[in-house]
Parts: sequence; C-alpha cells; structure tokens
Amino acid sequence: MIQSAVTGEGLPKSTRGLAADLPRLEQACDRVGQEIHLAVDFLRNLGVVSARLLPYSNQVLFLCEFFRRCPQPTGPQAEILKRWFWTTSFCGWFAGRNATDLNRGLLSMRSLAVGGKKPVDWQFLGFFETPLPLPDNFDFRSARIKAHLLAIYAQWPDQAAGILGEFGAQAFRVIFPDDGSIPANRVLLSYVPGQSVRQLLEQLQPEFSQEIFIDLNCLDRPDVFLSDRTGKLAAAEQRFWTQVGIPRMHEREDL
Repeated sequence: MIQSAVTGEGLPKSTRGLAADLPRLEQACDRVGQEIHLAVDFLRNLGVVSARLLPYSNQVLFLCEFFRRCPQPTGPQAEILKRWFWTTSFCGWFAGRNATDLNRGLLSMRSLAVGGKKPVDWQFLGFFETPLPLPDNFDFRSARIKAHLLAIYAQWPDQAAGILGEFGAQAFRVIFPDDGSIPANRVLLSYVPGQSVRQLLEQLQPEFSQEIFIDLNCLDRPDVFLSDRTGKLAAAEQRFWTQVGIPRMHEREDL
C-alpha cells in the first residue's frame, strides 16, 4: 500500500523524505485503499483467487496506478488490462526490469487510464513480448508456473482458492513420486488422511479430470500418462493464449 501511495502521489521515495512528510503519506494511504480493492477485484475476476497465484507483485502496483486515475474503465480499456495481465504473466516482462523500465511502464499505464493526447508506449506494458517456455521443473515460486496454473485451473477458481488457502504450495501434489517434478506430474489436490494421490484422483468428478487432463486409464503407465498430459497442457496453454490475445511463440502483432 505504501509503495502504491508513494508512486501515485509523487511522494519522496527515501525513508527520510517520507518521515518529513508523514501527513501526506497518511492521506495518500487512505486514498489508495479504494484502488487496491479495485485491483484485487479485477484479479479475482481473472481467477487470481489467492495472492499465492499472483505472478508478479508489481502487477498490483500497475493496476493501482490505473484504477487511481480510472476507477471505472470502459469496455475496451478493461479488455486491454486483461490482455496486459496475461501477457506480462506468461512473457515475464517484469522479470529483471530496472527502475527506469518500471517507471516508463507506470507512465504508460497512466496514459492508458486517462487517454488524451499522450500516446501509450505499448512496449513498456509488455505487449510486444511472446510467451516464455514452460519450465521443466515445477517450482511454485516461478511466475511462469503460476501463469500456467492460472490458465489450467481458470474454470475452477473456488476449488483452487479453498485448497490453496488450506495447504499452500503443498497443495500441488506429486502424482508419480519416482518420475521427477515436471509440471505434468503435479496436480492440485486436497490432503485426505489415509488416502493416496491415486485414490484421490480416482474419486475426481469426470468433468474435472478431463479439464485438468487426468487420464485415469493410464495411471498404471506413468511414462504414457506424463507424455500425454505434457502435450495436452501445452496445447491448453496455446488455446488460452489465443483466447486472451497473446501472440504465440515467434509471432508478433501490433495493437
């Protein structure tokens, strides 16, 4: 909240400067509350039902900057915001960005919010990036893994929120303990005392099993199961990119 208030109100960024201007900081923090609520609502509508699933914390800062100037976006603005979120999540725009890039990105977000004569610099909103490949290893700290999970579990936000809220990163269970930690070997499941992952998978509703690419007929053949699921997860991601307006790898398009 303090970071958003400092950025939005143009307050000093040094600790000494903030200490000398505490009344303005307090007022700014009061005002930024609404922006954070709008940003959280926006993210929740995209399936980000837990802070654990947010790919980059700076995405909240950028959204607060937009909603501070435009609490009620138009239809086209809302669609651009959605595309911005998914593009920066899958393409890794925020990874390793320096302060200059972030500031130019914030300026572009302000231009998007207020319109007018100042053009939006789409480059600094990540719109000319293409998706990063899915990592070989499942690491829940990875922004790219979080984007992948959001795409796969987008139709089941309530279930995902409940399981994540209770078990955190441990909710993504290993299906075959002897077959590594590739993404295809992880699935979002509750812990039930006395029941194995396989037993829990066999109890899933058929439509949910299909949505997350669990072929119960292949559980006795891990190599076939994982190969099949890896291909289906990759195809599902590409369909999702098309749905939300992200160019596929080696493609590029203008707005």
